[in-house]
Amino acid sequence: MPDWSKLAEWLKIDLRHIFLVAALTGLALVAPAPLIDFLGLTAFTTQYRPWIGGVFAIALGLFVVNGANRIYKHRRKQREAQRALESQQKRLHALSGAEKAFLAEFLKLGSKSLSRSSQNAIGEGLVLDELLLPPTKAPSGNVTYHMQFWVWEYLNAHPDLVMLSPKSE
Repeated sequence: MPDWSKLAEWLKIDLRHIFLVAALTGLALVAPAPLIDFLGLTAFTTQYRPWIGGVFAIALGLFVVNGANRIYKHRRKQREAQRALESQQKRLHALSGAEKAFLAEFLKLGSKSLSRSSQNAIGEGLVLDELLLPPTKAPSGNVTYHMQFWVWEYLNAHPDLVMLSPKSE
């Protein structure tokens, strides 16, 4: 089955131009007679009314299909991002004891960054799982791990995941 949303792309017509053609032909079809007469288009619209209607229908169809396709793609990206976030949140619910202790240090310090004297296997595993950002290395040899923003927010909302009591506010 052909992908009709690509038709405007194949015709090399910009969506703005399609809208302009649809608006102008639609106006020519429904405009009051005095306006058509004032514009000097009476003879043209009378003679070519079926063609104007056909161009209007095609332009409107292309505009609607292209717009619907853009909305569908945007919604699909949103759904995929939501599924990915839910999958990563499930990963937070399945932390090992060592991982919980490592992440608990971030919350104890109240910081999204944690400095270590050397790279840590637990930290590297959390980087691979995309719970932490790749570490930065200071000239002194220290390694700083940075927590993803969404992980910080989620763990502060659910401190029981790393066996901490909730912060008193």
